[in-house]
Amino acid sequence: MISTKKYLFILLGFLIAIMYLNSASVLAEDRQNRTSDSYYVEEVSYRYIDEDTEEVFKEEKRDIFRKAGLSYTATLAEDWEHASRNNGLIEERIEGEQGKTYMLDLEHPNNILKIESLSENSEENVIQVYYKAYHLTGYYTTYATVTYIDEDTDEIIETKEMEVQCHSHFSYDIPFLVEDSRGVSYRYDSKNSKNEEIVSCTKENAFRNQIKLYYKKGKLGENEAVVSVYNEFLNENYYRKIFIEGLTVGADFYINYDSESIPSNNSSAYYYVWDLETEVVYIESLSRNLAENIIRMSNVKFPPGSEATEEVVKIEFIDADTGKAFRTARKRLDPGNQINYTAPNKLTADNGNVYYFDKDNKAFVRDSTTYVGIKNTIGIALLEGFNKYAKAGLTAFASYKISKYTLMNKDGGPLPDKYNENEIFVGGELSKREGNILHYHAIGEVGLAGKAIGQFNVKGDIDLNFPLWKDTVSLIARGEVSNQLAPFYMRHYHSKHFMWDNDMDKEFRTRIEGELSIARWKTRLRAGVENIKNYTYFNQQATPEQKSGSLQVLSASLNQDFKLGIFHLDNEVTWQKSSDQTVLPLPDLSLYHNFYMQFKLAKKVLSVQLGADVRYFTKYNAPAYMPAIQNFYLQPEEGKVEIGGYPIVNVYANLHLKRTRFYVMMYHVNQGISRPDYFLSPHYPINPRVLKFGLSWNFYD
Repeated sequence: MISTKKYLFILLGFLIAIMYLNSASVLAEDRQNRTSDSYYVEEVSYRYIDEDTEEVFKEEKRDIFRKAGLSYTATLAEDWEHASRNNGLIEERIEGEQGKTYMLDLEHPNNILKIESLSENSEENVIQVYYKAYHLTGYYTTYATVTYIDEDTDEIIETKEMEVQCHSHFSYDIPFLVEDSRGVSYRYDSKNSKNEEIVSCTKENAFRNQIKLYYKKGKLGENEAVVSVYNEFLNENYYRKIFIEGLTVGADFYINYDSESIPSNNSSAYYYVWDLETEVVYIESLSRNLAENIIRMSNVKFPPGSEATEEVVKIEFIDADTGKAFRTARKRLDPGNQINYTAPNKLTADNGNVYYFDKDNKAFVRDSTTYVGIKNTIGIALLEGFNKYAKAGLTAFASYKISKYTLMNKDGGPLPDKYNENEIFVGGELSKREGNILHYHAIGEVGLAGKAIGQFNVKGDIDLNFPLWKDTVSLIARGEVSNQLAPFYMRHYHSKHFMWDNDMDKEFRTRIEGELSIARWKTRLRAGVENIKNYTYFNQQATPEQKSGSLQVLSASLNQDFKLGIFHLDNEVTWQKSSDQTVLPLPDLSLYHNFYMQFKLAKKVLSVQLGADVRYFTKYNAPAYMPAIQNFYLQPEEGKVEIGGYPIVNVYANLHLKRTRFYVMMYHVNQGISRPDYFLSPHYPINPRVLKFGLSWNFYD
């Protein structure tokens, strides 16, 4: 008896044999039809010709296997790097010999890109393409062509070619006036709709990088002035240049940016905001020389809705007699940023009235100061071990510093208040860095003259290293004693909103600290105590104040890292306590943890780190920020808030290949998971979730 399973195997084999014989029959029949019923063309010749020399610099045969009599069309490759020799694509850029790079001239009249009827003779089937040869200085460069055109006749006035980077914005510095070869003058017609003023993304093929500029015949009038405005789009790395005509030589010019924005090509998706921190928007006296009438504006492109995260500062130019604004302007900036504005000396209103800046007006805010400092130090050093008796290095030095400050006149006068301070210090340094067991270092200086009298600063450290548990254990002690004057701007400051001149005592600080370090265990434990007498701080009114008596700060910190294979966990825990939290508030606990994988790829030449870190501190009454003095001060009782108790989590990837490092990070990835009122300082929210990335590439042999 033959089993059922064997019957099935026999039947399956029979079916496979029938299918194979049928396929062979079909293939034989198809081969017979190709040779008897019609002729199949096997290949087409592609000839690449230098348009300047008419020489064929490259020729190749491409397999097509199509019926004779049919048409055949070559197709342009969008990207020359991906052009294939077997699929009919034409390369737009070919690297030739002797440093030549050939660019496809698609408009050349002798190009043959289509064969209407394939011939049975393959030698008659030719695709003929013309190229222009360029000599490029870089592999990722190409050429761009700028053409000046007479808008009335469409004749070319002049053509310029220049080498540019591939895949980048190309902005051309458009000239307002040009001349043709006969000396005929032309003015740029910025209103001509056919102008192509920029190449938004340069192609590898130079013939695709065309800027066409249309001009009309004409010269500048005798008293005519033209202003060139450069709109620089910082986050897109290019600019647009526009011209403002119809102005008069000698007049002042102030660009009107009250509208706040410049519409983009797609105004429903983006808009441009003028970032006026570094621009030039005012010309006091226009010149007939166009090179002297330059306006520069820095613009930033923002996505829809992001304008809500910025502050708009309104600037009013006021008639001192009527108290009414004859012109307004606006600045847009990130919250918390400082705005510095230089007022024009002369302004002409829309009605023709000319106004001059009233610098002595009491309403003018002169919140500005200047500081110039010069410090010279001279010293002599005896290096450790310079002879057999020199067991330590010894240095002696002296320094002289002169500081000059100017502040707003505290009585409101036109001349600023000036302060000069001189300081002379002498000091010395003792250090022992050689050897394996004991090292020490101490440095100190004391004031001898000027504001330095009574000031001193001495600090030092000593470490003892000894073997324990097949490892080296380090015990380190540090200490510092100082008696120093408060910074100048805590003693003197004049402005519209804050003003003080304080006679302050010197701040006396003493700190000692110990540390235990075990390298094999990746353990560091530190603890210290600091005593501060006459502690100087900004009080709840944001003015400097000194605490009578002393306060103490205790601190301890533990760094402990763990490793298991490719997994790493780095930890830092810090505890600190202030004896007077009302004067020096500190969070009790601060934490930092970093968990990551670290390994190598690509034959162990690519180092990779993938991980996440978290930062956290406990709640406390943190100092608030005062933009007018650019310092932190104690929170007022009214509206006092606690911050902290909120973790900030980041995920990241770091890659390191030879001299190149790259990272990508998602900052504050946990945004929105818990309560939304997270702050790093009172009333200043933490940045929202942000994707960051960076590249570092060291260029050296």
